[in-house]
Amino acid sequence: MSMTHKDTSFLPAGATAFFRRRLIELGGLTLFALAGLFAAALMTYAPSDPSLNNVSDATVKNILGLPGAYLADATLQAIGVAGAVVILTFAAWAWRLTSHRGLPFRWVHPALLPVATVLAAGAFAGLTQTVHWAATTSFGGIVGMLLQGWLATGAAAIGVPLGAGLASVALGLLALPVT
Repeated sequence: MSMTHKDTSFLPAGATAFFRRRLIELGGLTLFALAGLFAAALMTYAPSDPSLNNVSDATVKNILGLPGAYLADATLQAIGVAGAVVILTFAAWAWRLTSHRGLPFRWVHPALLPVATVLAAGAFAGLTQTVHWAATTSFGGIVGMLLQGWLATGAAAIGVPLGAGLASVALGLLALPVT
């Protein structure tokens, strides 16, 4: 007596692939939304908004309310303009997912995003501020300033004079392939 394999699936043929594609697209749309919300929070940052660094009873100006004010302040104080790296990366991943191109290295991308963001913060920290910057730190935030300092100290220890401009270029070049 031969045993035949019966399909016990209640879904029609091809339905699993269809739902998988829709789920990936939903993930991409979610990333687009996160990128947009994060950008909105950063673009409507107001130093007078309540945050971990500022106790205030003032009306929150951030378009996302109190959560947006806290997120924007924490981001700008920690990594500065490098927050844009996160936004652009989320948008790029979202585009790849919604256009069915996928992320070729799957978990490598999310694992390297913090590295790229820290390197970018270090690159931005060395830029000269020629415009008013609302945050109390440099364009690279605290993380960027620390990275710049460590790089300068390490270079001086081996006898290499490294200015902020050259350090910014080096860190920026390191951040590009990681992103």
